[in-house]
Amino acid sequence: KGLDLSVTFAVPPAASERDRLTAFAMNDDSIVRLCLREAEGGITPVFERSAVEQRCGNTYVEIPPGAFLQATETAVHAITGILLQALEGYRSVADIYSGLGTYSLPLAEAGCRVSAFEGNAGMVAALHNAAWQQGLEAQVTAMTRDLFRDPLPARALSAFDAVVINPPRNGAGPQAAQLAESRVPVIVMVSCNPATFARDAAMLKKGGYILAEATPIDQFLWSAHLELVAVFKK
Repeated sequence: KGLDLSVTFAVPPAASERDRLTAFAMNDDSIVRLCLREAEGGITPVFERSAVEQRCGNTYVEIPPGAFLQATETAVHAITGILLQALEGYRSVADIYSGLGTYSLPLAEAGCRVSAFEGNAGMVAALHNAAWQQGLEAQVTAMTRDLFRDPLPARALSAFDAVVINPPRNGAGPQAAQLAESRVPVIVMVSCNPATFARDAAMLKKGGYILAEATPIDQFLWSAHLELVAVFKK
């Protein structure tokens, strides 16, 4: 345990600045990793004391620099509990915008066959490695896919018993449109933006889905942001 620290620069730092930051991290035992992030989005590790890991269900995943995580451990447990309850009895699950397996791995541990789709290749590799190390390679298939430019088509989605989708703040967009045209029996959407959730939920409604359950989770302390977990059924 410790701090995974990322420092963002508007312009690339000089070598002397990098050296000072690295020395700072080396002399502070609470810092596990230090990364430098450029304003354009690139991120470079400059110091790592040990592997940085996140527990997903009972599986530990090595976190690549800049990976997406939920804001709080409490919220992860709450969301995972809702997912496991909503998908009890379903065996074939697509996890769309899967990240590094926050929900894929607990679902696999519960007996589901999970096909995980994520645009970030580093997170896909982390999920694949974690599944292999835990002996879940037969339960989890992880694939890199740009879900905005190349969403899973309705026909492919209809082959699954259930879909979990956890899009970024700008919503699911093209993928929600394909879900609306699919025949998948149940969809669980995890959203951090009620506005884009409402837009995507309207697409699902037009496609014949009803909102069976919605749970707000106030995990963004001291802010107006809200997490939402919604269960849709055909």
